[in-house]
Amino acid sequence: MADWMMVTDRLQPLANGYIPTALKTPYLMNQLLALSAMHLRTIDQHAAESYTNTATHLRHRALRGFNKCLDDTSESNSTAQFFFASLLALHYLAETVAGLADQDFATTLDCTVNYFRLHRGARVMGERASTSFVNSKVSQWMMDAWKEEFNDSYVASADYAVLASMLETSELNEESRKTCEEATEALGFVVRRIQGLNSWGVHGLMAWSNLIPWRFLMLLEKQIPEALVILAHYAVLLHRFRAFWCLGDIGKRLVEGISNLLAAYWQSWLPELETGDVQQLIE
Repeated sequence: MADWMMVTDRLQPLANGYIPTALKTPYLMNQLLALSAMHLRTIDQHAAESYTNTATHLRHRALRGFNKCLDDTSESNSTAQFFFASLLALHYLAETVAGLADQDFATTLDCTVNYFRLHRGARVMGERASTSFVNSKVSQWMMDAWKEEFNDSYVASADYAVLASMLETSELNEESRKTCEEATEALGFVVRRIQGLNSWGVHGLMAWSNLIPWRFLMLLEKQIPEALVILAHYAVLLHRFRAFWCLGDIGKRLVEGISNLLAAYWQSWLPELETGDVQQLIE
């Protein structure tokens, strides 16, 4: 699992919890196997259709089992729900966006926002379980990781400064401006989590959906320019990790789609895609 999910050393303790939890929770095991089948379809093109059908069947079984356990707020099930939401979101992303190069931008944007909602389910499940989840090993790991954030020394990136400048001159109302500022701060957190010796790798990038305000997703749906510009900067990071099989060229398609959609005024705030060898960018 560590290889095909590109788990870094820093995340290994968290990843180690998936299989033991899945062995005790059938719906989580079904979803883990479903995601594995989705990965295998990218490796064996001749059997891709068979793997896709298997993945779909397993995902449906997983969802049925998950729904039956919604009222169980025990520590073990809270942890399983947290893991399940993360795996289901990646499955959705790989199924609806990755590899579909001919997909129109409106559909790609809509599916990306839906992915954010699904992945936020991990946070929602944790909050819903309250005390039982707070006392879990997963929650303790997350709190330790959060403490790392305050111990890190860093210099704000040029991209962060560009976004801050854009929001200073924005005509958004106060609530929407604050929402975009929080999304930008979350982007800074993500950047720091994918750099350095304790890098979370691509999964640091995935954390963004659990950090952005719910209202930010509404701004994206309305195609508010400021929100789209922030998403474009996030998409550059998606493009950096395009070797991750769940992503593919999603980042590039989002950046190019947003650039084509927005008027000339916004072009100066938009980022440029990184070039170079994919593996070098990841390392």
